[in-house]
Parts: sequence; structure tokens; C-alpha cells
Amino acid sequence: MKSPRALFVALSLTLLAGFVGFTVSSAFAISFTGEYFNIANGAPGTGGPILGLQTGLLSSTVLAGGFPAFPQNFWSTSNPQVTKDDLGIAAPTGANGGGVHTDAAINFPANFFAGSVGTNAARNDDTFYRSVHWTSLVSPSGPVTFTLQADDHAWLFLDGVLRVDDGGVKGIAVAPAQSSGALVLGAGTHTLDLFFADVHTSNSGVILSCLGCADALSDAPEPTSLLLFGTTLLGLGVLIRRRIRRRVKQAT
Repeated sequence: MKSPRALFVALSLTLLAGFVGFTVSSAFAISFTGEYFNIANGAPGTGGPILGLQTGLLSSTVLAGGFPAFPQNFWSTSNPQVTKDDLGIAAPTGANGGGVHTDAAINFPANFFAGSVGTNAARNDDTFYRSVHWTSLVSPSGPVTFTLQADDHAWLFLDGVLRVDDGGVKGIAVAPAQSSGALVLGAGTHTLDLFFADVHTSNSGVILSCLGCADALSDAPEPTSLLLFGTTLLGLGVLIRRRIRRRVKQAT
């Protein structure tokens, strides 16, 4: 049987580990929702040679009618070559294409093909290409830097203005990552729009990371929380020691 001191120390360490684990976990202040589309294979703007990164493909750096100024609008069914994907509107989770949505990032490094799981067993670009319009709201407390890589076209807009230009028919593994640089945003909530379009049969993917999108305040316990935790721990220790003493007296 463990001594009273040993029991108290074990309980203290257990509670402390749980408390620290809770307080150091970051709360990320950004979460994307995407509207998924399918682009018909052979549609204008698809196929062709792999030309690598091509900035400046947009005729305007400002969203017009909610979409980038690109000759082919791959993010609306107003384009007769574009249809809605079975996913509809969804968060960028790992259920389709092997991507993982973690730590304020979109991470689909490869095989991000059109067609929901179960409806396109081949999972390739033979029939459709995938396009997505992701949106989010962000309220950072300090400078933020967005970094974007894609196979193929990708453009990130902040409050309707182009911040990261990652256009071009290219491989995600060989094209350099494009960055917004450190952005100091005003107070309040800001709107993010990420437009992605796969237009070539050589794979598909998109990766977006954000430095500074984490809520730093959640990384440190508040003084009142520490005081409450300490008081609770002390009270539990006293209660345990009293109960053990009573049992020892009863036994003797």
C-alpha cells in the first residue's frame, strides 16, 4: 500500500499534467469552409503544357462579383463546364484526397481529385478536374504571413484584394511556395477567399499555411485559473490526508 505522501504526490502530478496539457493547447483562430466544383476534362483553360508558376494571370487584383478576374470562372456553375461536386460545401478534412486540416492550414499535398469518396473509385482527372472556393474569417492579434503552394492555380484574397498569387499549370513539389509576407491587419474581422483549380492530369494538390493565425492568448494559463487550480489541489491534499489518518486510527 502506498504511503499518504506517495498518494498525494501521484495525485498532484496527475492533476498538474492535465492542467498544463489543457492550457498550452493553442486555439486556432481560422477555420475554412469550401464549396467544391468539378471542371469538365477538356474545358477551355484545362490541359495544355506544364508551364510552371505564372503570376499575373488575373486581369485584376480585386475580386469582381465575388470571383477572381480569370477568363474561365472555375468556381461557379455560371460556367457551363463547371458542376457542383457531391461534397457541396464542407470543411477541408482528410476524408477526400488524403488531406488533413490542422493548425490553421489546408493541406492536400497530392491526389486532390474531383468526385466524393464512393462516387469516383478511380480518383483521377480522366473525367473532371477539381476546383474549390474556400472562405474564412480571421481576427489576428499581430502580423500574419500566408504561404501557398498548389498544383495548379491558386489565389488567396484578403478582404477582396489579392495577397498571394500562385497561378500556373505546375507541380506542387517543384513550384516555389508563394508568400504574402508579414501583413499587419487592422482591428476586427477580415475575410479570406482562397480559389483553387486543378486543370492538368498530372496530379492535384494545394497547401496553405498561416504564420500568426494562432490565438497566442490561449497558450498561457490566466492568473485566476492558476489560483483556482492551486487552491483546489491544496484542498484535495488536505482531504486525502485526513481520510488516511482516520483509517490508520481505526486500524490501530
